[in-house]
Amino acid sequence: MKNKADIQNFSLISAVARRIDELLMERNLTQYKLAKLAGIAEPTISAIRRQRNKTVSLNVIYAIADGFEMSLSEFFAAEYFNNVTE
Repeated sequence: MKNKADIQNFSLISAVARRIDELLMERNLTQYKLAKLAGIAEPTISAIRRQRNKTVSLNVIYAIADGFEMSLSEFFAAEYFNNVTE
């Protein structure tokens, strides 16, 4: 069992940004390539990764997950999404 001090809380946007960063590294993809695969503008992905916006639409997250060839449930399967505080 994890100690509460060991659990890091995330805002939703920081958790999404972290997930994208992890998946880019795991799959050896660039932000540019993900944008092409997802069919969304590269600056949109950049803004999410840099947490320039407080929110991100579910449609954009869906497109990003699709670009990674995964479902939304797979995208949100990272444990740190359980610690989102806002």
